[in-house]
Amino acid sequence: MAVALITHLLRCYGDNSPEPEQPPPAAGSAAIRRVLDHIHDRPAEAIGLAELAAVAGMSRHHFSRLFTAHVGSSPARYVERVRIEQAGRLLRAGSLSIAQVAQAVGFSDQSHFTRRFRLHTGRTPSEFRKSETR
Repeated sequence: MAVALITHLLRCYGDNSPEPEQPPPAAGSAAIRRVLDHIHDRPAEAIGLAELAAVAGMSRHHFSRLFTAHVGSSPARYVERVRIEQAGRLLRAGSLSIAQVAQAVGFSDQSHFTRRFRLHTGRTPSEFRKSETR
């Protein structure tokens, strides 16, 4: 009787919606490669989720899930990491001030850039520059 009751409840009240169809892995990989190229070509631009999803040709939600599965981090975190890596290269070169580096990689002010850079690298931009240019 218990099994019959559970079966009845699941049939009547369970989630019977079909699983969403996943795109073939190759299609997802190609879309992610397009997005990664887009991000790396524009490290100084403020790139939002809607823009990245449009590049991939997907909804924002589906793109975000697929990107995280392929790359291992959210799109926003990945974009910021690319910007910080570019900032590190500019700081090593030593030709720009820290404020100019912040602006070159798309941060609106030096203090915000310094906080985010320290979060990613464990050092401030000036500490990074001193240790990398010795």
